[in-house]
Amino acid sequence: MAATLFINAHLLDPDQGLDEIGQLRVEEGKIAAIGRHLPVCGAEVVDLRGQLLTPGWIDIHTHVFTSVGDFCLPADEVGIRSGVTTVVEAGITFPAFCATVASTAQTRVYALILTLLYIATADFIAHRLRLAVDWKNQDLDRARAVIETHRQVVVGRKARPTLKLGERESPTLTSALILGEEYACRS
Repeated sequence: MAATLFINAHLLDPDQGLDEIGQLRVEEGKIAAIGRHLPVCGAEVVDLRGQLLTPGWIDIHTHVFTSVGDFCLPADEVGIRSGVTTVVEAGITFPAFCATVASTAQTRVYALILTLLYIATADFIAHRLRLAVDWKNQDLDRARAVIETHRQVVVGRKARPTLKLGERESPTLTSALILGEEYACRS
């Protein structure tokens, strides 16, 4: 049985009311015990003095689709290698994202739909071209098809509630509200 005993760790888990120096034992990839004087028997001991040990973190706004954006970072770099177990990509193009990022990363990767075309670049080209405020990039039927096809990845719709000069309605906000109503009670 593979076991690891983390000692002298600052254990922090607000959900369990845990905020103390202690030990955590992992056996076969699962937490087996948390306490102060856990058995060492057969375990590799790792001293985490001065380190924080918490449940995995979630980052709800990332850009990890490196294939199409120079503003993006690899999912596992901002994810699992940084203590973040789950990330949400905040603006992508399907289905290439699912094939090249969501299905290959060690990190759990989810996504928000922004517009039909979104490229996260350092020069903010998608914003300068006003893609998010153009009604032609708000194809609700296509958005529904993407949601239905990629239910395991899509967790929401990112709305950039911006307006063109002189308009009174935001295309992304209106689209997000429509889809939100349609998918609010679905599992």
